[in-house]
Amino acid sequence: MLGAPRGVPWQEDYSQRQTGRCELKQPMRSRKSKRLRAAAICVAVIAIAAAGFAGCGSDEPEATASPAPRVGEAPTPTNTLTPTPSPGDPSPTDVPVRHCTLTITISPSGAGTVTNPGSSLAAGTEAVLTAFPSTGYAFDYWAGDTSGTSISTVVTMLSNRSVTAHFVPNTVRSIQVTPTTASIETRRTTLFKAVATYSDGTTADLTNSVTWGSSSPSVATVAPGGQAMGISAGRVIVRATLGPVRGWASLTVTPC
Repeated sequence: MLGAPRGVPWQEDYSQRQTGRCELKQPMRSRKSKRLRAAAICVAVIAIAAAGFAGCGSDEPEATASPAPRVGEAPTPTNTLTPTPSPGDPSPTDVPVRHCTLTITISPSGAGTVTNPGSSLAAGTEAVLTAFPSTGYAFDYWAGDTSGTSISTVVTMLSNRSVTAHFVPNTVRSIQVTPTTASIETRRTTLFKAVATYSDGTTADLTNSVTWGSSSPSVATVAPGGQAMGISAGRVIVRATLGPVRGWASLTVTPC
């Protein structure tokens, strides 16, 4: 029988002794060491592959550690969050606005209207008011917290304001007779014209509406429509009357 080398744990396979041969096999401990080394190699390969895939195609920035603050320095914040206001939260710039009340009165009632910018206006607002007379009326003047006779006025809303718009019946205020002076011979005629000015400043031809007259019918007469005729030499006053309002003109009659 062959002797086993010293220092090597070989064992003899006695199952083959009948054939006259002797086979030597490695011990179980040696085979186990090989398996452990192979497993360690596999783990290392997998770890290397995983490390390579971890940095491939990633859009995320690598995390870096913030430097430690120096002695005596306050740490630098890494992220500052700005709070987002929720809907309905009051803005820090929202300041309550003071409002003033504007009261408008029409006198007499129904005689006209006034443009109304609103009954509640922000303090400091300049409210523009314009008066519009109803049919048969004319605007007269403003009273209260404003004044004037123009149809438009401005009210500055520094506090509560009250304004009254006064209207008057649109009546004839004056009558202009033209020509203001005229001269005709006896048995001749001339035509006068009467123009009325109303309360609202408008004018109208009332030649056929006024009542005509002469201060001396023996010198000259004036027929409806303003036609005057000379009767005898002299001078007369031609009158055009509408209610309490009158207009005058002078007519001289000379012999033919």
